Amino acid sequence: MSSPPIKRYIELTEQMGAERAMNKLLMDEDGGEEFALLWEEARRDVEGGAIATMDDLVAAIDTAKKGFNTYPRKILVVQINQRDCDILLVAPPTEEWSDELNA
Repeated sequence: MSSPPIKRYIELTEQMGAERAMNKLLMDEDGGEEFALLWEEARRDVEGGAIATMDDLVAAIDTAKKGFNTYPRKILVVQINQRDCDILLVAPPTEEWSDELNA
């Protein structure tokens, strides 16, 4: 579910609700058919147990590489929930952070 039309749907859902967002994208003359096909594919993937697409995994790997290159002690954490997953890049606390907690 990481293609641009699906991401647009998610954004619109937050603004106008799921039903209106779905109708808006399905009625789009330029991308309505593509959105419908992608939505059906995503629905089948989710029914099959998928929680991430290949695009999501590639983005996670890219995030991990950037984090490692910036600060080698960062790690990528994938938290799997019932219906989705969160991808987090975390690092150990710094001395500045520790000083703030002890203040």
